[in-house]
Amino acid sequence: MAKTPQRRPPEYARKHDRILHRAATAREIECDLIVAPLQRQIELADAKYGYDVLPLLVMPETAAKWARATAGLHEAVGEQDVEKVKAWVQVCLRGLIAMQEEAKSNPDNLLPPQIWDCEVDGETFCVIRDARQHERASRLRPGRRVYTMREVAVALRAMQTHLVDTVKDTFAGAEIVGVRKIEDDNLEDDLDKVFGA
Repeated sequence: MAKTPQRRPPEYARKHDRILHRAATAREIECDLIVAPLQRQIELADAKYGYDVLPLLVMPETAAKWARATAGLHEAVGEQDVEKVKAWVQVCLRGLIAMQEEAKSNPDNLLPPQIWDCEVDGETFCVIRDARQHERASRLRPGRRVYTMREVAVALRAMQTHLVDTVKDTFAGAEIVGVRKIEDDNLEDDLDKVFGA
């Protein structure tokens, strides 16, 4: 009975981890680690286009080449042939680049950016994870300012004080609901001001 072809290349399984894979051979570990860079590039493509969607966005000829490369890599990993695994990983990496080049010719193929909207005092703030999607997010939220996760972290860092840190560390789930300026420049005793000496 013929095997069903795999749509995706073999996944990096961390076979070097002796707790998870005690019986893994040296060749299995080597083959697995060679697949790791391909796994990372596939995850990045999945983040742009959706899980396993990229082969659906290309011409049949391109998809057929990807299928052959995937099958070849599966076979090489099954045989634990390190040199073949290296060669097929290189072919798959080139194929992934080719598929993305083809898919990006239509901007509608890209997943819309993840945007988190949060309203505070009647003003809506839009936050995105990936700064490269800033332009698309701005088009989806006309008239609103879009911030990246890094910008939010910079703002949080700027408002971080001993008091805020202590409250967040002490009370699980505590939320910052407002920020007010403390007149005294000496913030060392801000806990004493709130809770008493």
